[in-house]
Amino acid sequence: MAKAKYTRRADGRFYTTVWDGTYNPNGTKHRSQVYSKVSSADLERKVNKIKADVERRLKEGEKPLLERDIDVYEYAQQWFRTYKGKRQENTKEMYENIIKNYISKLAGMQIRRVSHSQIQQIITDAEEYPRTCQQIMMTVKQIFHAAARDHYIRKDDLEDVIEGIELPAYRPEEKRALMKAEKKAIKKADFTDRERTYVYLVYGCGFRREETLALTPFDVDFSRNRISITKAVAFKVNQPILKETKNYITRTTPMPLFVRAWLQKQLKVNHQDYLIEKLRGGGLMTKSAYDRMWEQIKRKIFDAMEKEPFMRYEDYDLTSHIFRHNYCSSLCYRVPEISIKRIARWMGDTEKMVLEVYNHIIEENEDAEGALERAIAL
Repeated sequence: MAKAKYTRRADGRFYTTVWDGTYNPNGTKHRSQVYSKVSSADLERKVNKIKADVERRLKEGEKPLLERDIDVYEYAQQWFRTYKGKRQENTKEMYENIIKNYISKLAGMQIRRVSHSQIQQIITDAEEYPRTCQQIMMTVKQIFHAAARDHYIRKDDLEDVIEGIELPAYRPEEKRALMKAEKKAIKKADFTDRERTYVYLVYGCGFRREETLALTPFDVDFSRNRISITKAVAFKVNQPILKETKNYITRTTPMPLFVRAWLQKQLKVNHQDYLIEKLRGGGLMTKSAYDRMWEQIKRKIFDAMEKEPFMRYEDYDLTSHIFRHNYCSSLCYRVPEISIKRIARWMGDTEKMVLEVYNHIIEENEDAEGALERAIAL
């Protein structure tokens, strides 16, 4: 009779140790304890199973896990500093918010112990905010993929944790252009010079808010009838900082005649560093200064607008981005006089975005059946 490979201990169990595919902090192989109450052969089966699993992972190119585990929240903060620390302020703020308010719920838990249901619970708790849920899931996936690359969790386990999470339905708010009454009100509104400069730039050139606030007199080229967009403003809490443009795209955009005439008049009398400045002390506008200016612009357009008696200012949804969408929509109505590619170039955006606006306009105004009859009539 063959001799048993393992002997029974005093407590009645068979025992050995086996390398589990991980390493100790000092670089030595970490060996896990394996027990069997049944027999030496049963223990040997368990050992062989662990060895086969380690061998399979190594053949597939998977590096052994680090023996030292790490707290999820601690790792998320480390990941943010490593991968997102140099991103633009708005992007950094979004990730910081998700980590601070949602990933932090897993604080104290080791990252390789996190389960699918725990991620789902975070999403479920935030389901009344569908867009936030998307951001949570986007952040979680990036963090856990990074943890797998750093060998804190196995790639085999990654899908079990982060895939198949149910998200609430998200429907982006439909963007709108300016109403006819709003366009008429722009001409009649009692704007200050600073307010009118801002409105003319976002209406006549379709600039983003952050691009408009960064404009200087040197960006205006009257000889070529162009305005150059080379930088933007971001707000860190309330303070403005100059940054690169969105998507790192610089461009020149033509000035309509009314914008040109207004800027020529303003630059003759205003010798300031930026086209739009805060009232006290000049310089780049703070977030609070911009908010006050925009509230005045919005109120003056509302007051100058012909509107229904039931329309209340509290329900009025005018934003600076509506002016940009209006610019894009207005140009799309001129296709093919202006190409989709040129509109995208003037806006510093993608052709895909412009095509979405263009297709929406076509769908609203198309007469599909009539067009069919005209196209194939005999």
